[in-house]
Amino acid sequence: MSPQDHLQAALRQHNCQTGTLHLLDPTDGQLKLAAQIGLPPHVVQIVTIVPVGKGMAGLAEASLGPGNSYFCKFLDDTIEYCLPAHIAAACAKIESNGGKITNVVL
Repeated sequence: MSPQDHLQAALRQHNCQTGTLHLLDPTDGQLKLAAQIGLPPHVVQIVTIVPVGKGMAGLAEASLGPGNSYFCKFLDDTIEYCLPAHIAAACAKIESNGGKITNVVL
């Protein structure tokens, strides 16, 4: 499945109509837009490249935690250890193909 397919599945699961999927570019440490659904063209231009910790993509940080479990750490320092299974599976697939997940925003 492509990043667009994974995003579409996540949005459908959560009954959402708009969303983005950013991947970390290890060459410059910035988040790059890999997929989007429902954004107006001018917003797509704004969110194509996002510095880590900025904008909506910076509201949650997804990391590989103990025992290879994914968790989300929010800016208020709360942690949620249960990404939906299909999101965790999508993250694992992206990482197995050489990508690095730093943020998951639903």
